[in-house]
Formats: sequence, structure tokens, C-alpha cells
Amino acid sequence: MRVRPQLNMYEVLDGGMKVLALNGSPRPIGNTSNILLEMQDMFEIEGIEMEIIHLYEYEFTNCNVCLTCEIRGDGRCMDEDDGLNDILDRMRAADAILLAAPTYAGACPSVMQTFMERAALVFEKGDLGLRGKVGGCFAVCAREGGDMVYNQMSRFLLRNGMLVCGANPVPIIRALNSPQYADDVQGMRGIKALVEGMSSALMRLNGYYRIGFGRRRIRSPLRHRSSPPPPASPRGRSSGARPSSPPRGGRP
Repeated sequence: MRVRPQLNMYEVLDGGMKVLALNGSPRPIGNTSNILLEMQDMFEIEGIEMEIIHLYEYEFTNCNVCLTCEIRGDGRCMDEDDGLNDILDRMRAADAILLAAPTYAGACPSVMQTFMERAALVFEKGDLGLRGKVGGCFAVCAREGGDMVYNQMSRFLLRNGMLVCGANPVPIIRALNSPQYADDVQGMRGIKALVEGMSSALMRLNGYYRIGFGRRRIRSPLRHRSSPPPPASPRGRSSGARPSSPPRGGRP
């Protein structure tokens, strides 16, 4: 079997690994937006491109469950004018999806909720275009409701068959006005852990594993799953097996 040589972080990603982040906050400059910018820098250190789509720039109409997406079966919504289908195509082309939203009235903002409702139905009735991709999410709240928002977004990712990365601490940041997010040390630790987890998952899915976290990390190729088993010894045992002990009471 041919073994691929070790590559540095930028050589590995010549093929263009990409995370697509969807910002569900209606505030152009807020905690959620600024956290995404910091994550963009973290992914860049990992050698991974991250693109941010601000959902507040779109005017999505509510889903009326017409089920035209099921009838068509092509993974597209019948409304071709509000930009939803373009976002769905960009999600299909990405290697990983990151959802981010603040907490409004104890739940996701209406723009994120509307997007997830329509996107979920199109993917479910269409091509399941996100299945097998890496996913992650984080929520921001002033005091309460962050768990609800986090669960809403993570459930969307899970229902689409994605490999969802968790984090410890859970990436729920408590902040009201930006840049108060920086004061939540535990929350930002969760953000960093989420970036590490998603980066590791992307590398492993492409045959590499991470060593450490930083600019000088090296990713080495994983052993291919179809590698032949180790050769057996002349006695029929594998070279790494322990010899069996003689029967009790018998001769050695």
C-alpha cells in the first residue's frame, strides 16, 4: 500500500476545506457577529476557510408547507426570489456548517427560525444534501434561553444527518451588548473547543488527524481502513499476540 507523506496544515488544505457559517442575529455588529469573526480567525489558524452568511440580509417568506419541494424532488424550494435556494446550494458545497444565533424571547430569532423551517423541509423532502457533513452551533443569551436556542440549532443539524460536534464547556455565551462576550471566559473556551472539534472531524474525514492546536501543528495521514492485517507468525499467531499459557497441571 502506498503511504501518503506527511503534510503541513496548508498543504493538506490545498483542496479547499470550507466551513459555511450562518449568522442568525439581526444585529450587524453584535456579540454573535463578533464571535463569528473570532472563529473565522481560529479556523484560519487551522488552515480552514470560513465564510459567513448574514441571514438578516435576506427577506425569507414563511413556509406554508405546500410540499412543492417534495413533488419536485430536486432539493429546491418553489420560491426562487428570496435567495433561500442559493444558500442551500452553498451549504451543499461546504464541508461543514456552523449555525449561530442570539436568544430572543427565549428562542431563536425569527429570521433563523424561518430559515430552519424552510431549509429542513426542502432537505428532508429533497436530497438530504447535508448528510454526512460536519456541523456545529453556538448560542448567545443575556441571562436565560440559551439552552433552547442551542438545542433548536443542534436538532436541525442532527435531523439532517450531520456529524455534530459538541464542546466542553457547551458553547453558550452569556452577554448582552458587544463586546461583553469576551467577559464570559468559560463560554469562549467552549467556542475554542468547538473550533478544535470541527477541525479535527474535518481532518479525520479526509484521512488526517490533528496534533495540538496552533500554527505549527502537523497532520499525519491515518492508516487506511483497508490495510492488510499484520502477518501471522510461523505458529499461526499474529506477531503481536501473547503466547497462551500451558494447561494447568500439564507440562510446559
